[in-house]
Amino acid sequence: MSDRNYRRFNATLWDVVIPTAVQAELIDPDSPIPDWMNPPPAWLRILTPTHIQPDLQLDPGECAAISLALELNADRLLIDERPGRKAAIARRLKVAGTLAVILDASEKKLIDGISTLTRLEQTIFLLLLRYLKPFAYAYLEHEINL
Repeated sequence: MSDRNYRRFNATLWDVVIPTAVQAELIDPDSPIPDWMNPPPAWLRILTPTHIQPDLQLDPGECAAISLALELNADRLLIDERPGRKAAIARRLKVAGTLAVILDASEKKLIDGISTLTRLEQTIFLLLLRYLKPFAYAYLEHEINL
């Protein structure tokens, strides 16, 4: 993302914050995108929650993300896995999935949605895309033809 697009993205959408536990997952050599976080993008803030919700039965990254969202009184929590989404919603957090963020940013002309979805297909997001891709591409193609 260029600096100009970063400024527009940040001003138009939201501040992007991840917990250190999610950073650890992303830089893991087995991650499909370990180089993406080396170094982290300028628009990304990495924080550690001061308290982890003790009753969450989720992986460390999801526990930290939900805990940090609660601490920051976040407007939205980006989370895709169903158990994490359910736990976040139960705590009255508003959630958004990766696909919703891509479609929103594309609609605002901040990113090229089709090329982003194409690149995303190379990651672990592939399973979700298999089911949602036809709808997402149809939406983006309709948007281009407007």
